[in-house]
Amino acid sequence: AKRRAYASTISYLTPPADNAGLYKGLQELSELVRSYQGLRENGQRGPTIVNSIIATARTCNLDKDITDLPEEDFDTKEIDIEERDNIVGKVYRRLMEIESRALPM
Repeated sequence: AKRRAYASTISYLTPPADNAGLYKGLQELSELVRSYQGLRENGQRGPTIVNSIIATARTCNLDKDITDLPEEDFDTKEIDIEERDNIVGKVYRRLMEIESRALPM
């Protein structure tokens, strides 16, 4: 009888939680953001990486969460570095929100 009482109290414990993390396309998008942070000053690589970030964000359906994300055919070579940083910052903030969600283990 004692053992059954202990077993029932264990079932009422809340499960431990862990950060959700990133997977598949979101992981690739996070790597693109990191590479942009290192190459943002580069006049040729910076805009190319931002174009890849926009395309990957649309593939991962982040365009539904980030309302003013440019279209995929938009060329970021036409805009200055501050606007590119703004686009990448919005994607990065959304990635951090997704990654920091707590899920039961």
